[in-house]
Amino acid sequence: MRIETTDVPVIGAGPAGLTLTALLAREQVAAITVTKFETIAHTPRAHIREPRAVFRDLGAVALRHDQAVA
Repeated sequence: MRIETTDVPVIGAGPAGLTLTALLAREQVAAITVTKFETIAHTPRAHIREPRAVFRDLGAVALRHDQAVA
């Protein structure tokens, strides 16, 4: 097991946890996201919030269609 030091541990790598981690990183706060799962989910987790709205609120720049990777 690897031991790391951080200012903020974020428990859970779902939509809320990953969004929080992104916001903390933008503010240059050291954060680590931990989850009990070993792999990523292959089904949607953010059924309530539209992902594009989250990216817009984070100030993320949208990719143009010709830049997208399928």
